[in-house]
Amino acid sequence: MSFIGFSESLESKYCGKSGLCFWVEYAAVNPVGEGAVYFFDCTLYKYARGDYTGRPDARILLSFRSPVSINSLYYSPQGVYPRLKATSKCDKSDVEECIASVLNAIDVEVEKAREYYEKSPKTPRWLRFLLPVRDARSEARGVYYGFLTRKRLLLEITSLMGYRGGYLEALVKPSNILLSYNTKKREIYALIGDNPVKLEAHRKILDFNQLTLDIEK
Repeated sequence: MSFIGFSESLESKYCGKSGLCFWVEYAAVNPVGEGAVYFFDCTLYKYARGDYTGRPDARILLSFRSPVSINSLYYSPQGVYPRLKATSKCDKSDVEECIASVLNAIDVEVEKAREYYEKSPKTPRWLRFLLPVRDARSEARGVYYGFLTRKRLLLEITSLMGYRGGYLEALVKPSNILLSYNTKKREIYALIGDNPVKLEAHRKILDFNQLTLDIEK
């Protein structure tokens, strides 16, 4: 099992006091012929809260790009920090199947929203000036374009990871990354080499109360 290395300066700054550090398993995705690396979530999606609970795209939204290239990554021992194990296989087939499932699901939602929008009754044009409110068709249109925007975002992210034409053209290796959760500021960082990566999506999506309980078991 690979543990991505981090500098002593990051450890001293982000671990201890109000910084709770722990290892999390991701799939390191390196698109073929490229130096970029993307860390695909295999573990934290089970801690998604609110509207994100059970959403098929949670794993993609919790993934992020490495601040350094594949050749600049180095490894370290696990040390004293606890490790959260993956809840999925975290290999190439797992990542590929997850992406395909997410894109298929968003296609279904887009089609449903499109049909609903097209069947929604139009408000007479003259009445729109008297009733400055959103009618059912306007709301349906907003939902439809909202799903289209989400689809474009997911396609862009997965394409960068090497998923094109229904296949993941990338090398995939399960890897552990040291995360630091600041319990006071409720901020979370990935510690990679000399780079602290602030994970904004993690902050919005995760239930940190449950996550902290599991880390401290």
